[in-house]
Amino acid sequence: MTDPGAITVAVARTVAEFGRLDALVVNAGGPPHGTFADLDDAAWQSAHELTLMSAVHLVHAAVSALHRSDAPSIVFVSSMSVRQPVASLVLSNSVRMSVIGLAKALASELAPIRVNTLLPGNVLTARARDVARSLTGEGQTVDDVIAQRSRGIPLARYGDPAEFARVAVFVSSPAASYVTGAVLPVDGGVITSPM
Repeated sequence: MTDPGAITVAVARTVAEFGRLDALVVNAGGPPHGTFADLDDAAWQSAHELTLMSAVHLVHAAVSALHRSDAPSIVFVSSMSVRQPVASLVLSNSVRMSVIGLAKALASELAPIRVNTLLPGNVLTARARDVARSLTGEGQTVDDVIAQRSRGIPLARYGDPAEFARVAVFVSSPAASYVTGAVLPVDGGVITSPM
Protein backbone atom coordinates (compact mmCIF):
# COMPACT_ATOMS: atom_id res chain seq x y z
CA MET A 1 0.00 0.00 0.00
CA THR A 2 2.98 2.34 0.19
CA ASP A 3 3.90 1.78 -3.48
CA PRO A 4 1.79 4.06 -5.72
CA GLY A 5 2.74 2.04 -8.80
CA ALA A 6 1.52 -1.21 -7.24
CA ILE A 7 -1.74 0.49 -6.25
CA THR A 8 -2.31 1.70 -9.82
CA VAL A 9 -1.63 -1.78 -11.20
CA ALA A 10 -3.99 -3.42 -8.67
CA VAL A 11 -6.86 -1.07 -9.55
CA ALA A 12 -6.25 -1.44 -13.30
CA ARG A 13 -6.21 -5.26 -13.01
CA THR A 14 -9.43 -5.23 -11.01
CA VAL A 15 -11.21 -3.07 -13.59
CA ALA A 16 -9.82 -5.21 -16.43
CA GLU A 17 -10.95 -8.46 -14.79
CA PHE A 18 -14.42 -7.35 -13.69
CA GLY A 19 -15.09 -4.67 -16.29
CA ARG A 20 -16.04 -2.11 -13.67
CA LEU A 21 -15.40 -0.82 -10.17
CA ASP A 22 -18.39 -0.13 -7.93
CA ALA A 23 -16.88 -0.13 -4.45
CA LEU A 24 -13.47 0.71 -3.07
CA VAL A 25 -12.51 -0.27 0.47
CA VAL A 26 -9.47 1.70 1.62
CA ASN A 27 -7.55 -0.18 4.30
CA ALA A 28 -3.80 -0.34 4.79
CA GLY A 29 -3.60 -1.90 8.22
CA GLY A 30 -2.09 0.23 10.91
CA PRO A 31 1.20 1.75 11.93
CA PRO A 32 3.29 0.09 14.65
CA HIS A 33 2.37 0.46 18.30
CA GLY A 34 4.44 2.63 20.61
CA THR A 35 4.31 5.71 22.79
CA PHE A 36 5.39 9.19 21.73
CA ALA A 37 8.75 8.74 23.47
CA ASP A 38 9.36 5.48 21.59
CA LEU A 39 8.96 6.92 18.09
CA ASP A 40 11.38 8.87 15.93
CA ASP A 41 10.70 11.06 12.88
CA ALA A 42 11.13 8.10 10.53
CA ALA A 43 8.33 6.22 12.31
CA TRP A 44 6.03 9.24 11.96
CA GLN A 45 6.87 9.61 8.26
CA SER A 46 6.31 5.91 7.66
CA ALA A 47 2.92 6.05 9.45
CA HIS A 48 1.94 9.03 7.29
CA GLU A 49 2.87 7.16 4.10
CA LEU A 50 1.07 3.96 5.17
CA THR A 51 -2.06 5.51 6.62
CA LEU A 52 -2.80 8.71 4.70
CA MET A 53 -0.81 8.66 1.48
CA SER A 54 -1.80 5.09 0.62
CA ALA A 55 -5.43 6.24 0.83
CA VAL A 56 -4.71 9.24 -1.38
CA HIS A 57 -2.96 7.08 -3.98
CA LEU A 58 -5.72 4.46 -3.94
CA VAL A 59 -8.51 6.99 -4.44
CA HIS A 60 -6.55 8.71 -7.23
CA ALA A 61 -6.12 5.35 -8.98
CA ALA A 62 -9.79 4.37 -8.63
CA VAL A 63 -11.82 7.57 -8.96
CA SER A 64 -12.28 7.59 -12.74
CA ALA A 65 -13.53 3.98 -12.73
CA LEU A 66 -15.84 4.73 -9.80
CA HIS A 67 -17.36 7.68 -11.67
CA ARG A 68 -18.43 5.23 -14.41
CA SER A 69 -20.38 3.08 -11.90
CA ASP A 70 -24.15 3.29 -11.33
CA ALA A 71 -23.70 3.03 -7.55
CA PRO A 72 -20.14 4.05 -6.62
CA SER A 73 -18.89 3.90 -3.06
CA ILE A 74 -15.67 4.41 -1.14
CA VAL A 75 -15.34 3.06 2.40
CA PHE A 76 -12.34 4.11 4.46
CA VAL A 77 -11.36 1.80 7.29
CA SER A 78 -9.96 3.85 10.14
CA SER A 79 -10.07 3.05 13.86
CA MET A 80 -12.09 3.80 16.97
CA SER A 81 -8.88 5.45 18.19
CA VAL A 82 -9.85 8.64 16.32
CA ARG A 83 -12.64 9.13 18.86
CA GLN A 84 -11.17 7.35 21.86
CA PRO A 85 -7.35 7.12 21.81
CA VAL A 86 -5.85 3.70 22.53
CA ALA A 87 -2.82 3.40 24.82
CA SER A 88 0.49 2.72 23.03
CA LEU A 89 -1.00 3.54 19.61
CA VAL A 90 -0.03 7.21 19.34
CA LEU A 91 0.75 6.91 15.61
CA SER A 92 -2.63 5.38 14.84
CA ASN A 93 -4.47 7.72 17.20
CA SER A 94 -3.12 10.79 15.44
CA VAL A 95 -2.41 9.96 11.79
CA ARG A 96 -5.81 8.31 11.26
CA MET A 97 -7.47 11.66 12.02
CA SER A 98 -6.16 12.88 8.66
CA VAL A 99 -7.96 10.01 6.92
CA ILE A 100 -11.23 11.14 8.54
CA GLY A 101 -10.62 14.67 7.21
CA LEU A 102 -9.88 13.29 3.74
CA ALA A 103 -13.04 11.16 3.72
CA LYS A 104 -15.22 14.06 4.88
CA ALA A 105 -13.82 16.34 2.15
CA LEU A 106 -14.22 13.66 -0.53
CA ALA A 107 -17.87 13.02 0.42
CA SER A 108 -18.60 16.48 -0.99
CA GLU A 109 -15.97 16.69 -3.71
CA LEU A 110 -16.57 13.29 -5.30
CA ALA A 111 -20.38 13.08 -5.10
CA PRO A 112 -22.28 11.17 -6.39
CA ILE A 113 -19.61 8.70 -5.22
CA ARG A 114 -20.61 7.94 -1.65
CA VAL A 115 -17.74 8.18 0.84
CA ASN A 116 -18.01 6.78 4.36
CA THR A 117 -15.64 5.75 7.13
CA LEU A 118 -15.83 2.77 9.46
CA LEU A 119 -14.18 2.81 12.88
CA PRO A 120 -13.41 -0.76 13.91
CA GLY A 121 -12.84 -1.38 17.57
CA ASN A 122 -11.38 -4.55 18.97
CA VAL A 123 -11.86 -7.02 16.13
CA LEU A 124 -9.99 -10.28 16.56
CA THR A 125 -7.43 -9.93 13.77
CA ALA A 126 -3.71 -10.66 13.66
CA ARG A 127 -3.07 -6.97 14.38
CA ALA A 128 -5.34 -7.06 17.45
CA ARG A 129 -3.39 -10.05 18.74
CA ASP A 130 -0.10 -8.18 18.10
CA VAL A 131 -1.37 -5.18 20.07
CA ALA A 132 -2.49 -7.49 22.88
CA ARG A 133 0.96 -9.15 22.81
CA SER A 134 2.58 -5.73 23.28
CA LEU A 135 0.45 -5.17 26.38
CA THR A 136 1.19 -8.46 28.16
CA GLY A 137 2.72 -8.21 31.58
CA GLU A 138 4.70 -10.80 33.47
CA GLY A 139 2.83 -14.10 33.51
CA GLN A 140 0.14 -12.83 31.14
CA THR A 141 -0.76 -14.39 27.82
CA VAL A 142 -2.25 -12.69 24.78
CA ASP A 143 -5.56 -14.38 25.60
CA ASP A 144 -5.39 -12.95 29.15
CA VAL A 145 -5.01 -9.42 27.73
CA ILE A 146 -7.86 -9.97 25.27
CA ALA A 147 -10.11 -11.25 28.08
CA GLN A 148 -9.16 -8.28 30.28
CA ARG A 149 -9.81 -5.77 27.47
CA SER A 150 -13.10 -7.48 26.60
CA ARG A 151 -14.44 -6.48 30.01
CA GLY A 152 -14.33 -2.85 28.86
CA ILE A 153 -16.48 -3.57 25.79
CA PRO A 154 -20.25 -3.33 26.36
CA LEU A 155 -20.77 -6.49 24.28
CA ALA A 156 -18.05 -8.10 26.46
CA ARG A 157 -16.04 -9.59 23.59
CA TYR A 158 -13.87 -8.78 20.61
CA GLY A 159 -15.66 -8.65 17.28
CA ASP A 160 -15.30 -11.32 14.65
CA PRO A 161 -13.79 -10.09 11.35
CA ALA A 162 -16.93 -11.35 9.56
CA GLU A 163 -19.07 -9.01 11.68
CA PHE A 164 -17.00 -6.06 10.54
CA ALA A 165 -17.08 -7.29 6.93
CA ARG A 166 -20.89 -7.40 6.92
CA VAL A 167 -21.03 -3.72 7.91
CA ALA A 168 -18.46 -2.81 5.23
CA VAL A 169 -20.47 -4.69 2.59
CA PHE A 170 -23.70 -2.94 3.63
CA VAL A 171 -22.16 0.55 3.61
CA SER A 172 -20.52 -0.18 0.23
CA SER A 173 -23.73 -1.46 -1.32
CA PRO A 174 -26.69 0.29 -2.93
CA ALA A 175 -28.67 -0.66 0.20
CA ALA A 176 -26.94 2.35 1.82
CA SER A 177 -27.64 4.61 -1.16
CA TYR A 178 -28.40 7.73 0.91
CA VAL A 179 -25.49 7.39 3.33
CA THR A 180 -22.42 9.50 2.65
CA GLY A 181 -19.99 11.39 4.84
CA ALA A 182 -20.80 9.10 7.77
CA VAL A 183 -18.29 7.94 10.36
CA LEU A 184 -19.65 4.71 11.81
CA PRO A 185 -18.18 2.87 14.79
CA VAL A 186 -18.11 -0.93 14.59
CA ASP A 187 -16.75 -1.42 18.09
CA GLY A 188 -19.21 -3.33 20.27
CA GLY A 189 -20.19 -0.07 21.99
CA VAL A 190 -16.73 1.05 23.22
CA ILE A 191 -17.06 4.63 21.98
CA THR A 192 -19.43 6.33 24.38
CA SER A 193 -19.24 9.92 23.13
CA PRO A 194 -22.30 11.08 21.15
CA MET A 195 -20.22 12.36 18.22
